[in-house]
Amino acid sequence: MMLPSRPIPRLEEAMPRLFAAAAPLLGERELTRARLFFGGLVPVLRCADRRLREAAHEGETDWSERATRNYYLALRGGLPFQNHFFLVLEDDSEKTTVVARAASLAAGLLAVAHEIERGSIEPDILAGVPLEMEQYRRTLFATVRIPDARHDRLVRREPWARHLVVAVHGAFWAVDAFVGDAPATAAELARAFEKIVLDAKATANTPAGPGPATALPREAWSAVRTSLAAEGASRSALEAVEDALFVVALDLDSFPADAPEMADLVRLGNLENRWFDKSLQLVVSGNGRAALTFEHSAVDGHNAMRVAAEAHARGTKASLVGSAAALSLRPLDFCPAPRVLGLLDDNRAFLQRERAGRRTLTFDAYGLGAERFRALRLGIDAPVQLAIQLAAYSIFGELPAVNESVQMRRFRHGRYDTVYTVTPESLAFVRDEGRDTAGARLRAAVDAHRRLVDACKRGESPVLYFTALLDAQEARSRVRVEPDGLSAFGRTVLSDRGFRELMHPRVTTSNAGARPGVDVFGFSDAEGGVLGVAYLVKADRTTIHVKADGELRSELPRFVARLSDALEFIAQLGVAG
Repeated sequence: MMLPSRPIPRLEEAMPRLFAAAAPLLGERELTRARLFFGGLVPVLRCADRRLREAAHEGETDWSERATRNYYLALRGGLPFQNHFFLVLEDDSEKTTVVARAASLAAGLLAVAHEIERGSIEPDILAGVPLEMEQYRRTLFATVRIPDARHDRLVRREPWARHLVVAVHGAFWAVDAFVGDAPATAAELARAFEKIVLDAKATANTPAGPGPATALPREAWSAVRTSLAAEGASRSALEAVEDALFVVALDLDSFPADAPEMADLVRLGNLENRWFDKSLQLVVSGNGRAALTFEHSAVDGHNAMRVAAEAHARGTKASLVGSAAALSLRPLDFCPAPRVLGLLDDNRAFLQRERAGRRTLTFDAYGLGAERFRALRLGIDAPVQLAIQLAAYSIFGELPAVNESVQMRRFRHGRYDTVYTVTPESLAFVRDEGRDTAGARLRAAVDAHRRLVDACKRGESPVLYFTALLDAQEARSRVRVEPDGLSAFGRTVLSDRGFRELMHPRVTTSNAGARPGVDVFGFSDAEGGVLGVAYLVKADRTTIHVKADGELRSELPRFVARLSDALEFIAQLGVAG
C-alpha cells in the first residue's frame, strides 16, 4: 500500500504555530521581540521555502526524511556523545554466557534481516493505520555513516553483504552470516564466536583496532579514516567493517549487575570495542546482558524497537545444540601506521573528557504504567510529560522549553517530528501544584497534550519544517544557524532569546513505545547542557533513563527524585479527579 507523502507546510501557517509554541515560555515583551525577530527572517525563509519545494521533486526520499537525515549528518561531535540511541534488552535466563546470548540474538537479527531483504516482513500497523516500512530496507542493515570534515554521508551496501563483524578486545573479525541462502543459525554462530573468543584471548597483546576513533569528532575521525583507507591491509579491513550487515561487540570483561549498569556500558563503556558509524551494533556483556545501539541519521526509535523486540523473542527460542556448519571467519588486520596511532593518542583526552562530563540515572516507577494511567483516563504519554515539566520547574526555577519526538510513519518515508510540550494548560498545571484547582488543571493539560500530538501526526508541527528551511538555506548561502540566532559571513545578524528557547531546548524527551523484550531506552543529545529523558511506558511500570551533562550533572539526582514524586502525584490527582 502506497502511503501519502507529507505535504510541505505553508510558511504563513507555520509561523503562527511557532509563535504559539513559544508563547508559554516567554513574557509578552519577549514574545513581541520573537515576532519581530522572525519577521526579519521572512525574506530568508521564503527563499529557503522555494528551494525546499524545488528539492522535493529530486531524489528518492521526501523533504522531511531528507531534513532529518541531513540534520544528523551535519553534526560534528563524537557520535556516542551526540548522535546515538540504545535499547537494553531483557535478560534471557537460559543464555547467560556472552557467546550463547550473542549467537542467539545475532541469529534473530539475521532472520529479521532476511525477511526484510525478501520483502516478507509483516507490516507495522498502529490503531488500524499502516506505517512506513522503507527504513527497515534502506538503512537498518548493511549501512554505514562515512565521516567528512564538513558533512557526513550515509552509505548502504547494495546488494547487502553476506557477513557480519565481531569485535573482541578492540580487534575485529569478519564472519559469514549465511549458509547458502539461509541465515546462519544460533548454533553455527556460537561455534564461530567461540573460536573468535579463543583467538582473542590468545592474541590479547595485539594492538587494538581503530574503534575508539569512530567516537571522535567527525573531522578527527575523517583524518584517521583517510589514512586507513590509503593503506592496503587497513583498507580491506575498513571495507569489511563498513559493508557488514551489523557489528557484534563481545565485552568479555564487563559484568553489569543490572539493566541500568548495562545502559551505562552500552552508552559510553568500552569505546575500543565499538564501531559507531554502523547503523546497528549488538553489544553483549560477559554475563550475557545485551543491548542494541543505533546511529541516528540512519535509524529511528520506533523501527529500532520492533527489531529489538523481534531479535529478543527469536533469540530466546533459538537452540544452540544440533548440527552446525562451520562458518568462514577471518581476522581484520588494520595495521595502523604510526601517523594513525599518533592521531588516536592525540584525541584520547577528548574521549576521557566527554565520558567524564556525563552522568545517567535509570529507574522504574513501579505501579505507574499504561494500565494505571489508562484506568485514570490520562492516556499513557501525557502523565509522564507533565511529570517531566514539574521536575524541570523545580530544577530551573521556571518552566524551560521541553520537546518530545513524535513518530510520523503514517506518511511515506516518514520518520519523526518534534513538539514543544509546554502549553498554556501545562504551565497553569505546574504553577497550581498543591492547590485545589490542580485536578482540573491536570485534565486540561492532558487534553492539550493529546491535541498537540494529534496535530503533529497530521503534519501540523512547525519544528521539522523550520529545520528543513534552515537546512535548505545553509546549503546554498553563507547564512548559518548559531546558538543565539543567525549569522552571516561570521557575524551575528539576528539574535533572540525566543529563538534560543525553541532551537535549543533544555529538556529533550522521547517515548519509544514499549515492546516486550526491551528493558531500557536511552539517547544522546545533539546539544550540550541538556537533560535528556527517555522512557518506556510498560503495562505495570514506567522505565525512565535520564542523561545530564555539564553543570546539570549535579542536579540529576534531584531531578530524578522530583520526577518520581511527580508521577505519583499525578496518579493521585487522577484518582481524585
